[in-house]
Amino acid sequence: MPHFHSQAKPNSAVVAVTLRCNSRCVMCDLWKTKEREIMQPKDYRRLPLTLQDINISGGEPFLREDVDEIVNEIHDHNPRARIGISTNGFLPKRIEEQVKRMWLGVSIRVSIDGVGEAHDLVRGIPSGFDKCVETLERLRRIGIKDLGIGITCSSYNSEQILAVQDYAKRHDLKFNVQVAHDSPSYYGDHPAIRASVATIKPQVEAIIHDNFNSNSPREWGRGLFHIGLVELMEKQSRLLSCRAGEQFFYLDPYGNVFGCLMRGDLKMGNLLEQKWQEIFCEQEEVWNAARQCAQCWMICSSKPVVHTQPIKVIKTIMSSLVRYRLMSALKGMCKSLSS
Repeated sequence: MPHFHSQAKPNSAVVAVTLRCNSRCVMCDLWKTKEREIMQPKDYRRLPLTLQDINISGGEPFLREDVDEIVNEIHDHNPRARIGISTNGFLPKRIEEQVKRMWLGVSIRVSIDGVGEAHDLVRGIPSGFDKCVETLERLRRIGIKDLGIGITCSSYNSEQILAVQDYAKRHDLKFNVQVAHDSPSYYGDHPAIRASVATIKPQVEAIIHDNFNSNSPREWGRGLFHIGLVELMEKQSRLLSCRAGEQFFYLDPYGNVFGCLMRGDLKMGNLLEQKWQEIFCEQEEVWNAARQCAQCWMICSSKPVVHTQPIKVIKTIMSSLVRYRLMSALKGMCKSLSS
């Protein structure tokens, strides 16, 4: 078994501050969890200072009355890190009140899985879409600049991608796409609701086209992610090999550290019982298992590894820029010739 290094220095983490949830999503069983969290706000000062990107997740993080304290403790401990919160947006007033008490440089992403009733069907909450809209409006009024929405695609909403993207464009919101994943240790198993590649691919291709016709390198990065999403669905392989446990990790509300939230077998230690340097030392078994894994392609498992495989990243971006811009040019020529 090859030895990569003895001490990992992760740059990204998904931090689930609770597993309790007030949604009833068709693609996730976390809402069935009743167990209370153990980690307290000051415990999050034990996170590695190497982290550059921290995603506060759940469950629904705003069910914790002290989530503002958690964000403030993390920011005070590591002021250089980007801190984002993923929320279902179903508690507009409470979310506004809690965000007002936290560091306002935080980024927030609200899950929107369709426009109107299409969203409510996936999330199992009546008037859920309206609550999300209210949450976004409240957050914008109090000055949150980094605000966006994301769709998780399943067989329930596979035709809603472009509709949600259009909503994001019209309201000047950042936008991302992911597909529903199965994970016995986190989401649960829901093979019957996997989205159809034939339905999703043309919509994602349209988004990729927009990504690479932009002059923004950030958009090219989003395009790279979307290309990887299509590859996972079509070939069950990853565009970039995984670096779980090395470049990123998952922390649950009980202090347990896993290489990845998808893999309950990749436990590395407990942050309440060990220093992070001890946990991320000599974990070759986890690192090797992750590099061979193609179970997921999510932002949390793709973004942190971009810098580890620069040649493939550059080749993919450059070829995509040529392909999609050439397609646009040819389309424009055909249109002008036919008019």
